[in-house]
Amino acid sequence: DLTLQREGTKKEFANGEWDVDLNYIRLTPKFMYFFGEYGQAVRPKLFVGPSAGFLVGGKTKSTFSGNKIKAHVRGNNC
Repeated sequence: DLTLQREGTKKEFANGEWDVDLNYIRLTPKFMYFFGEYGQAVRPKLFVGPSAGFLVGGKTKSTFSGNKIKAHVRGNNC
């Protein structure tokens, strides 16, 4: 699988907040094994494989004591 995922967090403090949004391209090759035969009512599946993520960018926003700060996050140089 090759997917684009958006991850982040938002944290609130007594005098402000912090918000982070990051974008990743994820590559997850999988090995799959099916139990039973095709067409059976119940056919369990087992799959395993690694996952690699590449940061492609994002942004952060902070507000503390009325001061606003915005920044762009740069991704990996591929």
